[in-house]
Amino acid sequence: MRIIAVCREWAVCRTPRLVIRAPTVRWLAIVLPLGAVLSTGAGVAVAWWSGFTTSSPVFVAVTAIVIAGLGVTVGASRHFAIRRAADSEAASV
Repeated sequence: MRIIAVCREWAVCRTPRLVIRAPTVRWLAIVLPLGAVLSTGAGVAVAWWSGFTTSSPVFVAVTAIVIAGLGVTVGASRHFAIRRAADSEAASV
């Protein structure tokens, strides 16, 4: 699953407007396991808080929390890649 996510991010970053594709994918490979663990833990916490019921609101809440957590993970990997590139450009000037 991790390889699919990294490949998808590589494909998304191939658009001409996006630069620093390789560092973004590298950071995603580093950060994705941590984000997945935290997202899963948050989803389990919400399910536990609601008594592990299988009602639709609980399903939607858990799914939304996991998707949001993974979205933050992808955003963090992009942020780290851009910040690192900006730091190296500033150091070379």
